[in-house]
Amino acid sequence: MSACRRPVRACLAGVLVALSAVGCASRAGLPAGSAPTSSADAVGVIPWVHAATSAPTQSPPTPPAPRSTDARPCTGVDVTERVDGPNGAGGHEIHYVWLRNVSTSTCVLLGYPRVTATGAGLPDVTGTDGSFFPTDGPANMAPGQESLLGLETDSYCAAHPDGGGDGQLYHRVDVALTGGGRVLVAVKDGLDLKCGLRLTPFSVPRPAPPRPPVTTLQVSLRLPASVQPGAVLGYVVELTNPTSGPVALTPCPTYVQAASAPATDTETLNCAPLDGTLVAHATARFEMRMLVPRATPAGPMTLKWFLLAPDFLGGAQGSVDVVAR
Repeated sequence: MSACRRPVRACLAGVLVALSAVGCASRAGLPAGSAPTSSADAVGVIPWVHAATSAPTQSPPTPPAPRSTDARPCTGVDVTERVDGPNGAGGHEIHYVWLRNVSTSTCVLLGYPRVTATGAGLPDVTGTDGSFFPTDGPANMAPGQESLLGLETDSYCAAHPDGGGDGQLYHRVDVALTGGGRVLVAVKDGLDLKCGLRLTPFSVPRPAPPRPPVTTLQVSLRLPASVQPGAVLGYVVELTNPTSGPVALTPCPTYVQAASAPATDTETLNCAPLDGTLVAHATARFEMRMLVPRATPAGPMTLKWFLLAPDFLGGAQGSVDVVAR
């Protein structure tokens, strides 16, 4: 999936589902007393504790609070424009036109403007209300704040069911504001309008919610060079706090370890020796154990380790050679 800038949001729910589907778990063959047949240097390493669990459940989204839209309508002389994009997803592409309030008073942009794309020797194309891409809804704009308007183009449509070839590009868009006046927008990359032009309504992006401090932790792995099929792989995960303040580990985070064998475990870190806190600029080293299935073929095995909290995934991966007995 392409990396998307705001306001196209990446959703972690699909990643969590994918992790859950990697394998039901190999922990059944890994009792608490299992000793790894291969391990990294154990000096200063927090011992592994068998604490099988399930992946944390994402918190249900809290409905956003309504925002005021009772200001006077913005006119063409109230705003300046800039164009962001393109962003793409699923055969849809969008350019965002950001309109900044440069007046001395609050105003608002509501609904859909009338938008016309023009090009030398090309027929005018009028935008159609409605888009594949979501928005955050409108809000009053104080001086210096911005609203956005999305210009969506599509690769597939009834006229071009197979995507078709590249169409002729439109580089100029005329936006007639509902409050009066016009904004002329130059689209440097051009708009391929063989499937028409679709619009989002005006909206004001909401600020991203604060992320829990655990998301700042950096993850690295220390892996042995090799392991045998059917053995317990011992390795070390290092969690580093790069910030100038402590990071709370309460409740102790969940982690997932997944090998390309496949072999998957969801467990809880042993945070007790840290008293629930990783101090500033410190690194904690955790012993890890994972059963390598007997059917694992010889050769490189990719190991992925993820630190989980509701609404967060972060981790690292490495490779271990599986050596036949």
